[in-house]
Amino acid sequence: MVRIRLYVHEKFFDKVALELGRLSVLHVVDVRGENEDFGGHVSPIELSERYHKLRYDLSKVEGVMSRLDIPLQGGEPAGLEEEKAAEIIEDVEKSLEAGRTEEEVASQYGEALKKVFTFIQAGMKMEEFRSKCGKTKRVIVVEGWMPKNRMDSTYERLKNVSEGKVTLTTLSQEEEEPPSKITFPEGFQLLKTFSKLTTGFSFPGYKEINPTVFQLVSYPIIFGFMFGDFGQGLILFAFGLLMEYARRKGLKFGGELGDMVIQNGLFISVIGLLATIIGLVNYGVVFGSPEWGHTVREAVGLGFLNEHEVWNVNLGGIKVPLVFEPLHHPTKLLILSIFIGCVHISLGLIISLINHIRRKEYRDLLIGPGIRLWLYWGGIVYLFFFIVLREGLAEVFTMNAMLLLFLPFTVMLVFQLKFHGMDGMAESLEAILTSISHTISYARILALNLAHEVFNLIFLTAGAALGMAGIIAAVVLGSIAVLLLEGILSLIHTLRLHWVEWFTKFYHGDGVEYTPFSIY
Repeated sequence: MVRIRLYVHEKFFDKVALELGRLSVLHVVDVRGENEDFGGHVSPIELSERYHKLRYDLSKVEGVMSRLDIPLQGGEPAGLEEEKAAEIIEDVEKSLEAGRTEEEVASQYGEALKKVFTFIQAGMKMEEFRSKCGKTKRVIVVEGWMPKNRMDSTYERLKNVSEGKVTLTTLSQEEEEPPSKITFPEGFQLLKTFSKLTTGFSFPGYKEINPTVFQLVSYPIIFGFMFGDFGQGLILFAFGLLMEYARRKGLKFGGELGDMVIQNGLFISVIGLLATIIGLVNYGVVFGSPEWGHTVREAVGLGFLNEHEVWNVNLGGIKVPLVFEPLHHPTKLLILSIFIGCVHISLGLIISLINHIRRKEYRDLLIGPGIRLWLYWGGIVYLFFFIVLREGLAEVFTMNAMLLLFLPFTVMLVFQLKFHGMDGMAESLEAILTSISHTISYARILALNLAHEVFNLIFLTAGAALGMAGIIAAVVLGSIAVLLLEGILSLIHTLRLHWVEWFTKFYHGDGVEYTPFSIY
């Protein structure tokens, strides 16, 4: 991405602006706030009366199209002029006043109104574009960002439409980061869906890693451990697939809320799938029942998991419990939750290291995420798995705490005092306390899952007293209650773990989205 400035003769400005709007390549920067850069010789351009007239006309067209039940989407306005557009609007209004049915008017003027709608929008965009430019006596100044590989071809197109009365120069971009552009492989709808988790917080900077790909893995897994249940996870998975089918077919229901659910069907199906897998493989629970879970395991060839009340996996000397029934072994789920937190936060610190390297902030890399990662791996893991949980550690973690805790803390204090004074020292203490509190925060996986289990148990216990009909009713009503209440809570808390506990380790989110000027 390169920062450019265009000098355009005012006689050819409309043609140049129209060509830029067709090419959709220039992210426009408002020149009005940079008058000092031009020595006071460039004046701002105010919004014209034409813009306000077009805005009024647009509201009229939108009202007519809504009344005639014509979708607010454009048509190709080639050959349409402002006077002709006004005539079409007037003819439609007269036809309605004359008593013609809305169906007749829509049939006759539907396509024409779509063209007018696009024409007016294009005119407004042109006027907004002009208002972001500056002008001298005869020259209009345009600034913005564009992809470097399209700069030469764009310049040639602009010279052709302006008879050479345009000059392009590149500007220094040391003080300002370019706008960011999020791109995904063609047809990869899942990444586009999960990108909303990132942009809903803020837009990634040009030189920082977009965390969407990592969230594609971490969000469903953490949600799965919170909501793990084979039966209810399967319902969520099937519901998500149904919503994705509705999206592809263009179906709509339930107003804005229904549209939001439909647009995120793929997301719902993915988190439901992970809840299904974890509920069966790791927890062995179906609709809150371990007995049904054991039966389903036997039916799908996972009966060997029933032989283990608790199955630990040894990771570098740390025994991590992976297969157990949470309600009977809450301590094991606590250990697993803290382990997930350690891995997740460590990933955030590693991404922070990479971001510092990409920005060439080598000093901040060493005194920031570099030492924090050393302290976190050495100190937090030592603290939680050896001092607090006393679960199997490799011999390296039984060494004295000097290397693991005090040395990185001392190095952090020294460097922060040297480069940032007392503020740096306070920042070091805050970093330690934050790392501890954020790691403990992953215990909400335990809390949400136990709430899930207890909720199901209450319904199953009440239903069992009424026989088979009661059990069926308990499964149905319990699943509805769990999906609506605990499911939403799990979504919110999983999002919180990403936005608060994880994003604060590496994500600045100070980017500006690349939105090239386009008229259609």
